[in-house]
Amino acid sequence: MKKYFKCFILTLVMIMISITTVNAKSSKDLFQAGDKVSIEDKLDGTAFIAGNEIKVNNKIDGIGFVAGNKLTFNANQEYLFGAGNEIVIEKDVEKDLFLAANDIKVNGNVLRDTYLAANTITINGNLNRNSYIYANEVTLKGTFNGNVTVYATNINIEGAKITGTLKYNKDAVIDGLDKAIITASPPDLASGTK
Repeated sequence: MKKYFKCFILTLVMIMISITTVNAKSSKDLFQAGDKVSIEDKLDGTAFIAGNEIKVNNKIDGIGFVAGNKLTFNANQEYLFGAGNEIVIEKDVEKDLFLAANDIKVNGNVLRDTYLAANTITINGNLNRNSYIYANEVTLKGTFNGNVTVYATNINIEGAKITGTLKYNKDAVIDGLDKAIITASPPDLASGTK
């Protein structure tokens, strides 16, 4: 699994590097790059966006490939692939979400599968279907309507609700597991699964 995830991240980074020399002529362009990029108009189709600071304030109605230092998504998205230093998801992702960053915050809802890799990850929103999370430190606060697989050094559970299973690595340090609401059974903590 780790091998496939590394290949995915490498491919995403290569795609984003290849578009950083593209200059945008209007906000409706599907290829945009710059120091500060702000998406104010709806983009219909697959979009490639790269920059230092990126704010997506309108929908990418297709697949969004976005890379930069600081990425903020203030509008619903269809599919989203993101790579950066800091990524904040404030609204909904209607399909699948793939993110790699130093710090990830998911405050919105993801309606299908979620794949996250970062140093720190905080999830406040609702994740539907299955979630795969790789991080040094993970904080789970939201609702997870599916199975959750976490590979992390530290896992903080702050009242999370999980309707599927919670799987994690055996050597993870877990705080708050007793306060989580996990409806799948049977619990099997010895194998790193609840």
